[in-house]
Amino acid sequence: MTPIHPVDGNHVASNLLILIDTLDLTQTRHDPDAIHRLRVAIKQTRAWLKLYRGLTSKTASYIQLVEKLRTVSNSLAGQRDRDVAVQTLTKLARKYPGNKTQHLINELCQAIRSQQAPALAEEQPLSVLVASIRQELPPFLSLTISPETLQDVLKRSFVKMCKHGKAALKSERCAELHAWRKRVKTLGYQFPMAGLYGNDTEKLYARLTKLGSKLGNIHDLCFLQTMIEELISPQLDDQKLVPLYKRIERERKVLLRTIRKHYRHICHQPVPWSPTV
Repeated sequence: MTPIHPVDGNHVASNLLILIDTLDLTQTRHDPDAIHRLRVAIKQTRAWLKLYRGLTSKTASYIQLVEKLRTVSNSLAGQRDRDVAVQTLTKLARKYPGNKTQHLINELCQAIRSQQAPALAEEQPLSVLVASIRQELPPFLSLTISPETLQDVLKRSFVKMCKHGKAALKSERCAELHAWRKRVKTLGYQFPMAGLYGNDTEKLYARLTKLGSKLGNIHDLCFLQTMIEELISPQLDDQKLVPLYKRIERERKVLLRTIRKHYRHICHQPVPWSPTV
């Protein structure tokens, strides 16, 4: 079971600010672990801010901060996605051994590594955006929310997450599943910020964590196939890639069966939580 480790806005914001202060952004772009830690910290901060969206969403400062957080995260996504694509291919190679498979995957890994991250059109340099976040985030730490309001926010988020999941599982399209994953991950980040306790709540949180992880695996497979089709397959014989596409689809179907089980356990049962802030 994945335990809930209670955190609050100060903890979430402090973690992000420490990373901003200690990471060298020029080097971070080439460090997969640093990219991952910074992007997770940004996602947690955005999830925390969403708890207060009803109080602040119309203010210019809130809108600007959220947009800057999103821009910084997106600017670091390209390298991270390529690293994950190589990891996904490596896992497929282990699961489906053979000389032809290994040769093809080695060829694809080399091609992915050689790809350059697309330039992100930014009105401001990344360093300027990060400096702005450093200044604009601390004032939001003074925000407060009542337990009743928090419970209402979480319930509405939970209902929307389940409705989105139903539609995504019906379509099975990559874009829908990825959008659902974002809702699942946000809710998972918000649980530790909401003072949720009890065995039943721990079980729900553990399932949300597993669901987010499996949806992440689906996203990795979708991104890998898209990357191969758009950037690499024009240079290779399409027939050569057919077995790999079949294996990717086979993995998708296995993951979707597991995801549906988690969905039923999470969304077809009463939600047992009692926020205490």
